[in-house]
Amino acid sequence: MIGRDEDVDHLSELLVREGTQLVTLTGMGGVGKTSVAAAVATRLAARIPVVPWSVGKASRGAPAPVRSRPLTSAAGDHSMAAAAAEQAQLVLWVLDDAEQLLDLRGLLQRARTASPRVRVLATSATPLGVEGEIVYRVRPLPWATAGSTPPGPGPRLRPPAAATPPAVALYAARAAEADATFQLTSMNTAAVTGLCRLLSGHPLALELAAARVASLPPEAFVDALRNGAGLELLRAPRPRHTSPGPARHTSMAAALDATVRHVPPAAQSLLGDLAVFAGPFTLDDAAAVTGSTDSTGVGDLFDTLAELVDVELVDPGTEQDPAVPGLYHLPTLVRMYARGHLDGTDSAQVADRHLRHVTALAAKAGAAHLAGDLTLAYRLLDTYWADILAAVDRHRSSGEVLAALRCAVDCAPYLVAVGHDAAARLRIEQLLEATHPLDGVDPNLVARGLLWSAALTRHTTNPQAHSRWARQRLADGLQLARDCAEETVLLLGLELAFTTYPVTGDRKTATAAVAEARHRCERRGDQRRLARFEAYAAMLTHQAGDPDAAFDLGRAALDRAQAHDDARATILAALALLGLPHPPPAALPDIAHLLSLCRTVNDQYARSYLLAVSAGRLLLDHDYSGAATAAVEHLQLVDQFRAADTIQPALTHVTLVTLAAETGDLEAAATLQGRLEHLTPVLHSVLVPARRARYDDALRTVRRRLGPHRYTTLGREGARLSAEAALCLALDYATTVAVRVDPDRTDGAAQPHSVLTARQIDILCAVAAGLSDSEIASELGLSVRTVSNHCAAIYRKIGVRSRVEATNWTHQHGLMS
Repeated sequence: MIGRDEDVDHLSELLVREGTQLVTLTGMGGVGKTSVAAAVATRLAARIPVVPWSVGKASRGAPAPVRSRPLTSAAGDHSMAAAAAEQAQLVLWVLDDAEQLLDLRGLLQRARTASPRVRVLATSATPLGVEGEIVYRVRPLPWATAGSTPPGPGPRLRPPAAATPPAVALYAARAAEADATFQLTSMNTAAVTGLCRLLSGHPLALELAAARVASLPPEAFVDALRNGAGLELLRAPRPRHTSPGPARHTSMAAALDATVRHVPPAAQSLLGDLAVFAGPFTLDDAAAVTGSTDSTGVGDLFDTLAELVDVELVDPGTEQDPAVPGLYHLPTLVRMYARGHLDGTDSAQVADRHLRHVTALAAKAGAAHLAGDLTLAYRLLDTYWADILAAVDRHRSSGEVLAALRCAVDCAPYLVAVGHDAAARLRIEQLLEATHPLDGVDPNLVARGLLWSAALTRHTTNPQAHSRWARQRLADGLQLARDCAEETVLLLGLELAFTTYPVTGDRKTATAAVAEARHRCERRGDQRRLARFEAYAAMLTHQAGDPDAAFDLGRAALDRAQAHDDARATILAALALLGLPHPPPAALPDIAHLLSLCRTVNDQYARSYLLAVSAGRLLLDHDYSGAATAAVEHLQLVDQFRAADTIQPALTHVTLVTLAAETGDLEAAATLQGRLEHLTPVLHSVLVPARRARYDDALRTVRRRLGPHRYTTLGREGARLSAEAALCLALDYATTVAVRVDPDRTDGAAQPHSVLTARQIDILCAVAAGLSDSEIASELGLSVRTVSNHCAAIYRKIGVRSRVEATNWTHQHGLMS
């Protein structure tokens, strides 16, 4: 069994704890409840007697110590009473498919009467609702990239690590069983990870997909699912003559059928309605699309929604962060099932209400962005961008061109921030073309469309191809905004004239736009926007070769931003100062504070760039571990937002190439550099002189020590990698460096501040103080999954295996004092 060690450890401890009576494993069909129960019973069978029963047919495929027989009430009464009478120690009774047992309450009560030392481990589609029950939800397997390069042919920077995400490991194992030629490599790991993400890490879905690997490799499977193949592909390709499992495990649809049968019709109908959402939603959103807007309706809706949460058909969180309060999310598989197998109350009415509701949210976000309230704008767009894009397509298919364009333009700030450039730009361009024959088109809307379509070229890896086009779009948008005398739209255009400067290459226009914007903001008394444009002026002044004047502008921008409590301007001013060769440390806010501000305003692009710059500066200070840690966080963010094929990861690739060369990892440096060859002119234009010099020196060193032939061969291997595979490779290498002991030490001792980041030290101290992961998450404002990932990284870095060992290490190194 793959990826369930923590579940088995926790349940084994829970079942022998004093006071535990009944533990019920719940979860979506096919998630692995029975397998986990069998593993727990096998673990405990060496310590206490185990009495396994199944309400259904016998589990012939289970290990011998937990092989079960069909249960009737009489047989269960007799067996439990006999076991309790004969044994003085604990007795574990394992009950599979417990929800099917009619007299469950009576049976459990008689067992407790016979002996209070009986422990019951049950599996059930829903909580059993019995007094003393502890519900343990079996979750899908994590699919997030953990920075390991799996075994197999193809470029590899280091030996395979044990940190392969469980979902990826499960797919690989089952695919190898179905096709002996299948191996995970650097070339296909990104595709496998993408499939695991799409299937939400669901074990049965992964096994069914892996069974078809010979005819549908991971890339093709993802394409088929995204092109509307639905759940039809997620079924056994042939009858399982060798597998005695239940029929519900022969297809994903059957497994979900078995789960859905355990909720009442009202909950099934609600699930069909909720499938209209493409992304996360709140209770108010659900009420708006179902028409349950009065207090009674909302209360009933919440109760029904809770029934779906109980059976794991709805997650109380988002796919990216399950701990976000107030947001619900339909797993991809559940959404596909609901759209194809369930009928809502009135699908046409629900779709119309959803369209109106999402359009209003987009308009609210767009107005907030124009007004300068970026915190509200990015919070709304971060949550609803997938639904807004779906609304764009629906408006367009209905011939509502202006409504579609308005939604697309309202969503554009977020799409620029996270790197969704090509598809979003194409949408806006097509809609702009469709407005030409229309009368009464709002020129401000067209101006914003022109400006954002130019801005959406910012992340392209081939800026020269878009330079002239983006420059013309900006000029047209600015001229139209001036003709309309709409100040807020014009200020937006002037800002975008600067942010698209890396694409247009037109420094003169960018400088003039920033100067004009500063003048307009001073005249309006808009101190917050003025601080932002001062930061832009600092960046341009530095690029013009005057770092002293740039520092003065950046310092003034930072003071103004902090005086007026503008998070966005504070971030921009700090980025301007960070770009200088050697800004005084006192002039800069704490990096952790800046990253916190990025999260506050949901500006993922600024956060991404800040992490990339931070990694580069740490490298300049020869802090290899810190640079690698910042690189890991940056690349994970790039992966989260599917921005691998943009300019964003290139800066961190430069850092890793330099780091690899300076630490002697020559082949790693040459392979990573192969991915950057076509970007060399762009990188040279954005790197500060000190970083550019170190990078060039590193490349000369690698070429000289490897020899031209070996250097070229490795570079070609790197160049052949897809963007996703190159990202996976870079993340793998950065993770390796991040967990190394400080190379400058000779005694081999791991020192806290050289091995761990400040955040990891905070988490380690909280662990030593006895806080649980959820308590640490609440204390530090993180998600539980983030805390768990940090703990795993901390344990690897300091060489411990448990919370007890981590606590001892913390005290030994004086961190708790």
